[in-house]
Amino acid sequence: MAKKQRRYLTAISIVGGIITLINEQGDIETYTQRGIRKLDKNKIAACVQRGVLAQNWQCFYELPSNISISFEDPEVMGKARATFPVKP
Repeated sequence: MAKKQRRYLTAISIVGGIITLINEQGDIETYTQRGIRKLDKNKIAACVQRGVLAQNWQCFYELPSNISISFEDPEVMGKARATFPVKP
C-alpha cells in the first residue's frame, strides 16, 4: 500500500475542535482536530457543555494524518494545533 503524500495546508481557523483550512486548489475544507474520537463520552459531553468542543463535531471527518497545518501568520495567530488539546 502506497504511503499518502504529505500535504502542507494553511489553517484559517480552529474553533471548538473544528479546523477550517484552504487546500492546494484554494478550496475550503473542514475537519475535526485529531484525537476527539478517542475521548470517552463523558469528556466529550463536558467539552461540549463548556463550549470548547462544537456540538456538531461529529459531522466532520478527522484531519488526515498526512496533512500538516499552520496559520499564515503564526506570530499573530499562534500555533495551529492538529490535535485536540484535551487528553483522553
